[in-house]
Amino acid sequence: MSGTIVIGGVAIFLTVCITIGLYMARNVDGSSENYILAGRGLVLPIVAATLMAQSLDANATLGNTDLAADFGFWAGAALPVGLAACLIICGLFFAKPLNRMNLMTLPDFFRRRYGRSVEVFASVVTCLSFTILLAGNLVAGGFLFETFLGTSYITGIVILGLIHSASAYPRLQARVER
Repeated sequence: MSGTIVIGGVAIFLTVCITIGLYMARNVDGSSENYILAGRGLVLPIVAATLMAQSLDANATLGNTDLAADFGFWAGAALPVGLAACLIICGLFFAKPLNRMNLMTLPDFFRRRYGRSVEVFASVVTCLSFTILLAGNLVAGGFLFETFLGTSYITGIVILGLIHSASAYPRLQARVER
């Protein structure tokens, strides 16, 4: 019974997210940059909620829970508290100047400030770090699939990998068309 509820909840969540994404992709005026950056017009509560939501991944959730169980509250809270502090500092001191520069990515800043070679280096480092983050999320997600849905660990990783690939393709296309 609980497996059915989990599958139903995930299916509803994915359906809502995909529907909103497709609707917005068709109804946003202008370029793919306008779509990706939401016209640079989001209000603070929406930006804050978006940043919070992107940090609540399987990797952090399971990892922080495990750290808190093994070593106490502050071991599990260190990552979210540090992330919140970094976001507050960036918001207070860097957000406006970077927004005025009309940047789309952090490597764009490095290109303007230091040249093409530093932009390429920053892009490679960013891709490598997100690959490591994705690997951790796939592992954690595989364990979640195994625990809650009764699938094998590998099946969970494959399913999550396919979902990630399917969701990444439109974003890559938008970036290339820019």
